[in-house]
Amino acid sequence: FAVSSNSGTFEFKPTNQGQHQVGISARSIFGVTYTTSLNVNVDIQKFDFVASPSSSAGVINTNLPINFTLSPVGNDNGQTYQMRYIVENGSGSIEGMTAGTWFVVDKGSFAKNYLPTTPGAHKITFYAKNTAGTEITKTVDLNINQPDFNFSGVPVKTSSVINEEIDVNFNLESIGDDLGSTYQMSYTSTGLSTLDGQQQNILFPVTKGNFTLKYKALAVGNHAVTVKVKNKFGVEKTATFSINVSNYDFSFSAVANNISPIINSATPVSMNITPIGIDPNVDYFIKYEILAGQGVL
Repeated sequence: FAVSSNSGTFEFKPTNQGQHQVGISARSIFGVTYTTSLNVNVDIQKFDFVASPSSSAGVINTNLPINFTLSPVGNDNGQTYQMRYIVENGSGSIEGMTAGTWFVVDKGSFAKNYLPTTPGAHKITFYAKNTAGTEITKTVDLNINQPDFNFSGVPVKTSSVINEEIDVNFNLESIGDDLGSTYQMSYTSTGLSTLDGQQQNILFPVTKGNFTLKYKALAVGNHAVTVKVKNKFGVEKTATFSINVSNYDFSFSAVANNISPIINSATPVSMNITPIGIDPNVDYFIKYEILAGQGVL
């Protein structure tokens, strides 16, 4: 290409790293040629990248902040930066990002939340690159806990009568530190019933420790009861028991004081109603019929 006889400035833009040797020739219109060479050692456009979790121990289904710092080394000549991640062990996600997909990030310090969905060891690899193609990889190792607990439920008795309230003793104890977990209970039964006034399949809060709830059977038959408790971290435990529910029973007798009364004279008839088992304090009704002869009661 043509140039003037005066000195000029031109730009050399290398496209790969390493030692470059550039030969430059100048020729006049009279065919006089001179050649010189340039030796250029091309380095990558460097930057620093740090990925550090706020804690190496996390809790399942709970956001764990991961802090990042992305800073150029020297003048980055207006470079832009991208980041992606891969969860190599465990299951979880980074907020606002899709695993394996590059996302534009800013220079400087920033944080992203990691939401683990399984317990155990998690390994997350982060990749950062600039527009010059320089790429840096950082790995974050985490241990994700899942607070556990023990749960049991035992009724004080396994037979009942309809509408009777039976105490059921429950025990709920955390295994280790429960990290301030809350607990929700629900129950189902093969018989019509309530548990401490709660209907079936309705969640209600309970607390750790020993506590007693009342099971009330509203129908006769065998009640197979399943009680579930779940903590806020998704751990669920189950207690089962059965209660056989019968109707109220009683005995009844009637005896005439005089089995040979005179016509048109009254004779007392002694009647006795005795509840069998629990006295439900209910009303009873009597009817009569004359099976032979005539008379009134």
